[in-house]
Amino acid sequence: EDERYGTWDAERIRHLFVEEDANHILEMKTNLQRSDAVVWGCSRSGTYDSQSGYKLLNLLHTIENPMTVPTLPPIETKLWSNLWKEVINQMSGVASLAGWQKPCPSFIKCNIGSSWIDASRNCGVAWLTRNHYGVSLAHSRRSYSVVPSPLEAEILCFYWAVESLSTMRYEKVGFESTSYLAGEGVLNPENFPHLSGLIGAIREKLSLLRLWSIAYVHKESNRCADAIALSVTRDHRYTSYIAKDGPGWLLPMIIEDAVGAYDNY
Repeated sequence: EDERYGTWDAERIRHLFVEEDANHILEMKTNLQRSDAVVWGCSRSGTYDSQSGYKLLNLLHTIENPMTVPTLPPIETKLWSNLWKEVINQMSGVASLAGWQKPCPSFIKCNIGSSWIDASRNCGVAWLTRNHYGVSLAHSRRSYSVVPSPLEAEILCFYWAVESLSTMRYEKVGFESTSYLAGEGVLNPENFPHLSGLIGAIREKLSLLRLWSIAYVHKESNRCADAIALSVTRDHRYTSYIAKDGPGWLLPMIIEDAVGAYDNY
């Protein structure tokens, strides 16, 4: 919008939006006497409601799985993707950009990560548990074949982590993942009916823990688990295992996380 004349910058609008949307925007009357306001762009009223939130989840699933569902025009897909990243930034707060954060002393933190290339190749999943001091307690790596999407790879990672930790008799665990949709699937399975069997198995295993939580984090906070998962697809390490501590080759990064960590509870 050109604040000097109260008119739209037509060239910029047509550059950013597809023709139909650009025409609608340019037909809107501007009002310089009215102050700017933050609105929820996915509902008619401009306020958030669960129905519009579910529609946005479907859109995000489209963006994460471009080969399995119809996609939006490229420009709109990029705009929605950037918008959601900004929403996540606001939800997570600036602190989440600082890296790995300590769990409260009575909890163990379990970061989970996955590495997916395509449905024809094995994907890698991994988890790493650490205590309040940032000391690694245990980790695991596993591969799965014929996994159709990155979302399902991350949910399989949730299953592997929860199954392992419940068997190892962990009691209080905070799970962290870089996939918002995977965490949303576990917390609200009714929104993901095509994954109901797998999510149901995860929730059954979670019931064996005394207390648990699931949180979305940025990649900087999850880099150790992601690195272990990447070793599956990059180095073709398909043997599954569970081991104490962390991988020796990852020790410098684990120590760096621990040194830079701070309380966030």
